[in-house]
Amino acid sequence: MAEDNCPPEIVEEVDYGGLNQCGLGYIYRYFRAKDQQNNYSPYCLQIISVINHESFDVNDIDFPDDLDTFGICNPDELIPERLAYPYGKPVVNDDECSLVGYAYHDHVLSATVPGDPCFKIIRVWKVIDWCQRDIDNNVIIWQDTQYIKVRNLIDPTIDRITKDTVICSYDVNCRPIPVTFSIEAGDDCTDPLLMLYTYKIDFDSDGTIDVVRAGIGERVASGTWPLGRHTVKWEVEDRCGNTAKESFIMDLRNCKPPVAYCLNGVSTNLTPMDLDGDGIPDTAMDSVWAKDFDAGSYHNCGYYVTLSFSADTNDKYRVYDCDDRGLQAVELWVTDINGNTSFCRTFIDVQDNLGFCPPNIRNSNVEGIITTEKDDRVQNVSINLVNSGLNEVKTDIEGKYSFLQLPNGQSVTVSPSKTDGWLNGVSTADIVKIQRHILGLEPLSTAYKMIAADVNRSKSITAKDISDLRRLILGVTNDVPGNTSWRFVHQLYSFNDVTNSLNENFPESYEINGLTTDMKLDFYAIKTGDVTNNALTKGFGNSTTRSNKTLELETPEQQLEVGQTGEVVIKVKNGSDYEGMQFTIQWDSRKLDLEGVEGNTAIRVRDDNYSTQHAAEGKLTFSYNGPMTNGEWILKLKYKAKQNIRMSESLVVNSGITPAVSVVKASGEEGQVVMNFAGMSEQEFVVMQNEPNPWTQETTIGMMLPQAGEVQISIYDLAGKIQLKERVEMKKDIMNTNYPMQRSVRQEYTITKLTINQILLLKR
Repeated sequence: MAEDNCPPEIVEEVDYGGLNQCGLGYIYRYFRAKDQQNNYSPYCLQIISVINHESFDVNDIDFPDDLDTFGICNPDELIPERLAYPYGKPVVNDDECSLVGYAYHDHVLSATVPGDPCFKIIRVWKVIDWCQRDIDNNVIIWQDTQYIKVRNLIDPTIDRITKDTVICSYDVNCRPIPVTFSIEAGDDCTDPLLMLYTYKIDFDSDGTIDVVRAGIGERVASGTWPLGRHTVKWEVEDRCGNTAKESFIMDLRNCKPPVAYCLNGVSTNLTPMDLDGDGIPDTAMDSVWAKDFDAGSYHNCGYYVTLSFSADTNDKYRVYDCDDRGLQAVELWVTDINGNTSFCRTFIDVQDNLGFCPPNIRNSNVEGIITTEKDDRVQNVSINLVNSGLNEVKTDIEGKYSFLQLPNGQSVTVSPSKTDGWLNGVSTADIVKIQRHILGLEPLSTAYKMIAADVNRSKSITAKDISDLRRLILGVTNDVPGNTSWRFVHQLYSFNDVTNSLNENFPESYEINGLTTDMKLDFYAIKTGDVTNNALTKGFGNSTTRSNKTLELETPEQQLEVGQTGEVVIKVKNGSDYEGMQFTIQWDSRKLDLEGVEGNTAIRVRDDNYSTQHAAEGKLTFSYNGPMTNGEWILKLKYKAKQNIRMSESLVVNSGITPAVSVVKASGEEGQVVMNFAGMSEQEFVVMQNEPNPWTQETTIGMMLPQAGEVQISIYDLAGKIQLKERVEMKKDIMNTNYPMQRSVRQEYTITKLTINQILLLKR
């Protein structure tokens, strides 16, 4: 209240600065009077205290209730914002004097006990009133725990597992096999990457679990497991504790065939048999079991093996009688527990030592066939029937021989032999394969190839065999002392071990002790040095089958005057594609003298890779195997000219002594060899020496054409008689044209004169 001579105006100011954030504290009111002349009286202060007589407490909080539900698989769908009352958020009864807040923290627990919920959410709620503190000035917190349980009873589904499977190993040491297998599964409530995958392995399927592995999301399993028929059990568990199970058989086998090991021949004596029970023998027979021929057959892994006379494992015995007297072929089959088989061949000599069988008063025949390992029939093999008094016979074009109407009771030996054609089927390609065998890079696969590679018959395969073979190829020698060009093995003989076959006493002839019946004695023929199996077995001449691959040699064209010396550097233009070559270099000895030869020692071309033995005749032979690069030189030849010459007209690569053959690196097959003269004018027309020359069946003429066009070719024989005349269209560059001579009477041809487009060329 204020007084003045004139009624004053009351001015009020309110200060809320004494209140805290909860609205509690002090309000300050300031009053003063103002007259009409704007004069103010002193302030009058009023203090108002604001207090809370009923504080916020736990009774003002309604915490969410616990929740038990089915089919909600994603915890994100159970956040408070998505749950309705009373499961969502706390409900608080606060007023102006409270400042209430709340928060929560979830703990998600998966099922650990069958029957438990799929997962639990333990949601811890905290509520605070920022306006209240305890005696230690800490904010008061009210806490409650909400339990949310999610249940699911649907099992996962297994969509795919590895099927029952057989896994083969060919390891000679029978070591465990590395294996990988997998599973695919799905679930209505759990992501496949979050499911628990467990696999258990029961080795040998004996009911005992030997391996257990488990992991979240681990759908691929791998390991190295022992040989055997094992059961693998998969189990998939979702986050709800539901499981699915499946199993499969993992059959880990060593599929290397067993080793068949035959005795080299068995003899049996027929026993008289009384079949009708009258006390008088009616026939003579004997039973022989497969095991009687076994010399220790086995499997590397110790598997049990079954012996039989055929692939049928029940075929375990044979019965022989008087009609079977003499030599009978036998196969011994060996089968392991996995059905893998191998067999060896041997024979049984059925004898009637007691003389019960009716006497065979007729004469008997001895005959047979000579073939190669790949069943090519071999002609002109000499067959000697030792101690028979008969002359030797030769096999016919079908490889057959026969000795007819031989008196029974004779003891004779059938002995095949063939000593001609040392170079038949032999080339640097064989040296390449023999060297790869020696180095362990590509072992020879059969006993017959091993025998062929033992060129010097030392019962071992060494660098000496390569040296002896190369000397043959180069024409340095005509044979190998101590060996023959062909060897033979009785076909009923079975080698026990390819790697040790040279040390086995294999039969190269067959001895008949007392002939009693017809006998068929077949032999394998083995061409010494020919491990590529391309020797000719019929007719005359050497094998000339070549692929269309051509190794190109190159040397610069040059001209020499009388008395001038020049060097011919021979390079391999495309050598990187080849691993061997051989050829004859021929020159006109009336025009050139060879004064020196140098090999590229950087690639190991040494003096044993070439021969100058026939240099007086104008021929040098060459054989090399080893790595080559394109453009690399191999030989340098130093010549002195006797006349003015062009090198391209006086020097040629052909098959004069050593056949021109290349060895293709990728396939090992034999290709051709040509030599080009670099720097020749494109306008020049060149005809190369035909090869082979002389020839019996076919010759090849190489030509270098400056441009495409029609070429007239005339070929004359030694008598000057024209043998062929034709016009052909040819393309530019090097061309090789084959000319067969088809005659009813085989004879040898030599080209002495070629007339081509009116250019006369003499080749001798």
